[in-house]
Amino acid sequence: MAEGEGDGSAGILHAASDVVLHINPVTLARDDWAVVATKGLSSRRDSGKEIISPTMKAPSCPGAALLLCLTQAAGMYSLRAAPAAEDPPPRTSFSNPHARFNVPDKQYVVLRRATLEAVVVDNRAVDDDVLPGHRAGYHGLGSLKHDKQRRNLFVPSYAGLNFEHIHDGTVQDNKVLFEPRNAPMQLRVIDDHTAELYQAPTPHWGLESCMRYQLLDNGVIELTFECVPRRDTFKNGYIGLFWASYIHQPESLDIHFIGCPNNDASAVPAWVRGVTPAHGELPTHLARDDQRDFAHDLAFPLTLVFNRSRHRYAEPWYFGVYRGMAFAEIFRAPDQVRLSQSPSGGGTGNPAWDFQWFIPNYRIGQRYQLVMRALYRPVTNPGDEAGTRKEVSASVKPLLNFGVKPPVESPLTRPAGTLSPSEGERDGVRGRQWEIIVPFFEPPSDFAGQFGAYRSPLLFNDGTPVKSAADWPRRRAEILLEWNELMGPWPPVIERPKLEVLSQTRRENFSQRRVRLEIAPNQTDEGWLLVPDSQGPFPAVLVVYYEPETSVGLSTNALRDFGYQLTRRGFVSLSIGTPGGNAWKPETGTAQCQPLSFHAYVAANCWLALASLHEVDRARIGVVGHSYGGKWALFAAALWDKFACVAVSDPGIVFDETRPNVNYWEPWYLGFDPARKRPKPGIPARDNPRTGAYRKMVETGRDLHELHALIAPRPFLVSGGAEDRPSRWTALNHAVAVNKLLGYTNRVAMTSRKGHTPTEESNAQLYAFFEHFLGNAARSP
Repeated sequence: MAEGEGDGSAGILHAASDVVLHINPVTLARDDWAVVATKGLSSRRDSGKEIISPTMKAPSCPGAALLLCLTQAAGMYSLRAAPAAEDPPPRTSFSNPHARFNVPDKQYVVLRRATLEAVVVDNRAVDDDVLPGHRAGYHGLGSLKHDKQRRNLFVPSYAGLNFEHIHDGTVQDNKVLFEPRNAPMQLRVIDDHTAELYQAPTPHWGLESCMRYQLLDNGVIELTFECVPRRDTFKNGYIGLFWASYIHQPESLDIHFIGCPNNDASAVPAWVRGVTPAHGELPTHLARDDQRDFAHDLAFPLTLVFNRSRHRYAEPWYFGVYRGMAFAEIFRAPDQVRLSQSPSGGGTGNPAWDFQWFIPNYRIGQRYQLVMRALYRPVTNPGDEAGTRKEVSASVKPLLNFGVKPPVESPLTRPAGTLSPSEGERDGVRGRQWEIIVPFFEPPSDFAGQFGAYRSPLLFNDGTPVKSAADWPRRRAEILLEWNELMGPWPPVIERPKLEVLSQTRRENFSQRRVRLEIAPNQTDEGWLLVPDSQGPFPAVLVVYYEPETSVGLSTNALRDFGYQLTRRGFVSLSIGTPGGNAWKPETGTAQCQPLSFHAYVAANCWLALASLHEVDRARIGVVGHSYGGKWALFAAALWDKFACVAVSDPGIVFDETRPNVNYWEPWYLGFDPARKRPKPGIPARDNPRTGAYRKMVETGRDLHELHALIAPRPFLVSGGAEDRPSRWTALNHAVAVNKLLGYTNRVAMTSRKGHTPTEESNAQLYAFFEHFLGNAARSP
């Protein structure tokens, strides 16, 4: 066996100074090596095999023929790296430079732990007593057995948890769509319970990856998948990935999950039997809050990928039954994995129980990570469907919170870039910014523990309490669907909004760019993009207001120049104004949602535009606004959970018909009603009634504290003034309670000033909030 140590780049060899060679590190027979005449390469040799690692001089191997091509035209991978700040914690030898592994001579390794026996196999053919008739191309778990069931769960010639497809929604040859089957893999044995399959950048897509299969001590297999796109080859701006498990002649072809009908936003989640009539018919179940649409060719041949079922799942797991056993696949809610199934994927009577994962707005050189778990356990009475569901559910519940920095990115985990409780405490205690804002995370004593008349967001619609963090994703989805139902649906977000630089000038310690941005289908607007001089990537903030000039200090409105001030502190800022330019008659195009929801939709597209910039760390993008902009920012953060944090300046954070400026009832916010117009602006009255979504919200007891809850656990600052007095804590305390349930403190803050206009002090607090929670790469003197 050859023994190697991961180098942190897993297949990227660093040669003389500025040259990077991407090669396949799959072990090669000694006679197959070429002379690698490049400084800085080394190999280790044992049993006639060698692995290159970037530590010593290159070996000289007579008679070999290895060609390293250094030109982009010949397929060289792009070296434009993404910021390390986005990378998830290392979990495989691909990302951990200190991980040691052995490379066996065989195509497979047998892992055993407790009641499980798993055979991890690469994508070469095998035909022996362990894997009889195993076909080339299939990899992952070639066999899975339990002490109580000695038959292989998977079709012997195929596999389970098999990395099947890489795609971008475009029509390609099958060899391209099934590239993980065809490109060479390296089997790495970590220990008696753990093995990996490493795949160098694939020939067409240029996706480098590593899968770690680890047996835990409770009948659980944990799969960690890490990948890095090395080339910009995905035409639709996203990476689609698909895994298949081919089940060998189970009693039932169906799967079971907790979900609800696609077309009933108010439905209480219940058990669903996933039945698909034929391959490609009603195959894929989305998460209840997954509103993403990915562009694809109409003739795209992988019918399981985009054809949807009539149901959505409310909890991120499902199971099927096999010969007295249950096989459950369990995911992290923020990954928004899509569950797929086929009744005949492995042949007649052999269903495929699958899943897929999308990486939108991918970045070359960025490492992405998916973690899932599979539970394989006996069931007491497989014929008792209700009893089996209850039994499996009880086993799955303790397994739902895994594979993330404490709680992203579950139950509902934070978006990438926000701090975990331990990080917040550690960084906050020593930070100057923390000293500025720490007093404002506690309400005044008069309002401590006071919740007002607001209905708790920790109650399901049927009155059942949310008892744990594992319950929260289902309740959050319930709230989000209700609000979207009331306000109307968004158009599909623009995965890669066009951003055109119209002009550029130097200003102080940053560049100032006039930009034209695609904010909605067939709709553009102009704004200002400010980028610091020093080397990024930088945190970024979207600044929303009536017009963008005020936000960058190019108007006479003082103390509202959030974009300018934050850029001076080392942030990229994008400042935009009302869609169409008239806040009282915003242009919403063909959208069918309320204007304020459309504003949030525009903000989501702005996030996508910022995230695509190489100067921006997409994990650290916040949103801020004052007054009208504060309403906009509040809805943006609540409805688009990729914003890492949000600050709102005196917008009126709850409905309040005693305050004329807290005017969510107006048709340019939530009161738009094509069938009924209000006689005049102003506080609702008998002769000037509520209209549109606002009327329904008030009648059904909705209030904005539910949107505050949707923001959790991301940091949320209210810079209060005339409209948001300290008494608003009775609403904010509900968001504090949600954060506490999720394991967070110091996530909801409120400052207070006398008037509506920001002050130097309130702005200093706001800037400190962003500096603390998003950090900055360059500060002005």
